[in-house]
This record gives sequence, structure tokens and C-alpha cells, in this order.
Amino acid sequence: MSTARRRINTAQLGFDTEAYLRRLRLLRHIVSGENQKEFGRRLGISATRWNNLEQGYPMSRGMALLLIQRLPRMSVEWLSLGKTGNLSHHHATQVMRFESIEASSRREMLQHLPD
Repeated sequence: MSTARRRINTAQLGFDTEAYLRRLRLLRHIVSGENQKEFGRRLGISATRWNNLEQGYPMSRGMALLLIQRLPRMSVEWLSLGKTGNLSHHHATQVMRFESIEASSRREMLQHLPD
């Protein structure tokens, strides 16, 4: 009997990797506005490890637990799936604000594209 793990295709499960990576960057900006090095230091991890997450490396269970411990008002459900129900009011407001700014920036860029 094989003990090898079978890879799960997250795209088939409806997981949006690009949205997840945006939320990781947004988390860093909401919590502190710091660069990756300073944010990693705040969490007690290396800048390389946080950078790897922002580049798409999978988040371990241990890292998820660390985020829950160090950022208690943050929600892993939001981070991984975009569900805002468990975010604190403060973080939910910040997420909406940043997403609104991002959407406005995208609309402005599209308006300046040649037809």
C-alpha cells in the first residue's frame, strides 16, 4: 500500500490562487503597512518565509496557527477563501477600504488604455 500523498488540484475546488496571494499582501498592509522583512520579524519568521507565501508557496498548518496566535482578530477563512464573516469589524472595514481603492485604481488604468 502506497503512503504517497495524492495532490489535490485546488483550481478544481474553486480556489482562486491569485485572490489568495492578494489577500496575503493585503494582510501585511492592513496589519502594519510594513515591508516583508519587518512583517516577518513582527510574526517571528524570516522575510524569506513570508515572501515565499506571497509568491504562492503553500501555507502550512503551523503557519496558519501562528497567524491566528499573532493576529487574533484576523480570520484564516478570509485569508484562504475570502470569507469575511469571522473578521473583526476593524479588519473587515480595512479590507473593504483597500479593495475599494484597488478597484478604483483598476478602473482608472482601464480608462487610460487606448481603444
